[in-house]
Amino acid sequence: MLTSAIQENARRVEENFMSLDLEKFTVALEEFYEEVKKDELLGPIFIKHVSNWDSHLKKIGIFWESHLQSPGLYKGNPLLVHQKLHEKDPMNEIMFKRWLELFEVKMKEHLGIAAKPVIVKARIIGGTLFGRILNEELEVPGFPPFGAI
Repeated sequence: MLTSAIQENARRVEENFMSLDLEKFTVALEEFYEEVKKDELLGPIFIKHVSNWDSHLKKIGIFWESHLQSPGLYKGNPLLVHQKLHEKDPMNEIMFKRWLELFEVKMKEHLGIAAKPVIVKARIIGGTLFGRILNEELEVPGFPPFGAI
């Protein structure tokens, strides 16, 4: 019984991703990074390390499309990229939570109810990525502690 409920939930999540309007998502992503650049906490780091915003947005767009609709499309290693960044400019849990907060606001603004699975995916990816970088379990808002899953 539980297995069929999990499978049904996974099917619905996949349907949500496949029906996601990528044009709206792209606009949300672009506006999100505009907010990041202006943010007191995150802006200085992004401005210092992103020299070509068009290239960055294209790469990030492919990353998200790969995670939301087209598995295997993205060929990079975000963990390695962020580990190297962390060595130059240490990141902390407050920065991660701020990134997530700004991301969620823009996704909800542009995608409405369709933002929910995107936000869940961002929490999982971001929590795992930054948890590994910081070598600790992060408390992700609205998501159970990683040890509890």
